[in-house]
Amino acid sequence: MMRRRTRFLETVPLWLAAAVTIATYAAPTFGQFTGLTSTAEHAAAIVVYPYITADTGVDTVIQLSNTGGAPARVHCFYEDTSGHCANNPARPCTADDACGGFPCLQQRLLFDFAIQLTPGQPVEWRVGVGASGSPIIGQIPPRPVFVGLLRCFLVDASGIPVQADALEGVATVESVSSGSPPQIDTVKYNAIGIPSVLNDGSSAADPTLQLGGPNAQYAACPNLTTFGHFFEGAVDPVSAQSRIQTDLVLVPCSVDYATNQPTSVMVHYVTFNEFAQRLGTSKRLTAQQVGSLTSIHPTVFDVGTQGTLAGHTELIRIDGGILALAIQREIVGQSVVSSAAFAVQHRGTNIAPDLIVLQPF
Repeated sequence: MMRRRTRFLETVPLWLAAAVTIATYAAPTFGQFTGLTSTAEHAAAIVVYPYITADTGVDTVIQLSNTGGAPARVHCFYEDTSGHCANNPARPCTADDACGGFPCLQQRLLFDFAIQLTPGQPVEWRVGVGASGSPIIGQIPPRPVFVGLLRCFLVDASGIPVQADALEGVATVESVSSGSPPQIDTVKYNAIGIPSVLNDGSSAADPTLQLGGPNAQYAACPNLTTFGHFFEGAVDPVSAQSRIQTDLVLVPCSVDYATNQPTSVMVHYVTFNEFAQRLGTSKRLTAQQVGSLTSIHPTVFDVGTQGTLAGHTELIRIDGGILALAIQREIVGQSVVSSAAFAVQHRGTNIAPDLIVLQPF
């Protein structure tokens, strides 16, 4: 579905604004009227790393810190959403555009672990390698081939989530390509924080956690997410050599760990070019979405269709809250030469609550 509507002409070229945004690293930031936060700005009770991956030549470094003055026990869940192509079960994928027109069939596997942190203590590990020993309780399982996300919850000694904001986190995705010399590419971003409403150290009454809505325990997820970007296939206006691709990572706010049923959310995309002309499309998100803007729609985000280098896109949740991360990649030939996370804005408050169902206490 595509819609176009002319609005008032904008006087500032959006490609210039996008270039300024992308030239300087900016972890996801968060607008007014939502309780979500970048954990670089404010500690939280729940932290979400929306994109982590490991494979040959690729790994993700996870950093998690207790910023509080009291010991913190943390219960974390890996959500493995990697899939395979319908036409080739041996071919891994994260989106349909990796399968030559065939669907990417997702799976969903859960792996959980616990960490005990002293006041002010950080911990770091590689997803592909895993970790054991203090402060890890048991073992963080190694995941040498992984595409998915990580959510961590502040809990008490018995594993019950508590209303306190003490966690912050950072993820760094490192890629090393073959060649002489090998090329190293990194994407670093701050975890998304979901603060508690009371922040008084009280325990949750049952294993269902409520984000927003009446009697909320945690901050609401947003109604709207927006970000500026180059359109797909645009040539970098500074170097005039590389083409630019924007990857978008989306995960639902709601999750059910008790039944391990993936959450599905319909997302509506509205994109505006430099002349404020609008195109729209919709796509359902299940568990996690990782892929280029082209994988969402082949022409809506295309630079030839839009007629301008850059614009901005609004993501409107239809039947559930979402969390987002955007990554710009510069590509020469078929090779990615540099990548960087850049700013998205989470705005508005989702009136209907999002629910996180943990395994029974």
